[in-house]
Amino acid sequence: MNQLSSKNKTTLPFSSSGIWNIITDINSYPEWWPTSVKIKVLDLSDNLIGSVIRIKPYGGLGFNCEISEAVENKRLILKYSGIYSGTGIWNIIEGSGMSTVTYEINLKIESLFIRMLSVFLPIDKIHFNLMNDVLSALQNRLKNRTLK
Repeated sequence: MNQLSSKNKTTLPFSSSGIWNIITDINSYPEWWPTSVKIKVLDLSDNLIGSVIRIKPYGGLGFNCEISEAVENKRLILKYSGIYSGTGIWNIIEGSGMSTVTYEINLKIESLFIRMLSVFLPIDKIHFNLMNDVLSALQNRLKNRTLK
């Protein structure tokens, strides 16, 4: 397998601005992302564009994500590099007191090791399950913020 595609979606009882504030506060990712993922901020810009985070799943190889586009309260686009290349897109659509959050990736697997591993392991399903955990953690983070 040379490609990795996945789309995760959830509807949350929160405003798009509340969700946006969480997903664009990349310094706080280590506080709420699943502990199975190590996150390190490598570069942080004032307007988000060009900010880079290093993501290393437990037991896996690390890769970088650089913010290439930010449309406030609507969309955040990440460029992947390293073992993967391609894009990841956060989309937020608000309506009737709820917001639908989607995270979609379309990646090329650059690492020969990961390509070989994908013959035996469902890499796309592993990513899908991890991002479901991230969306659950996002919901918990939003709940905890509103309880304070």
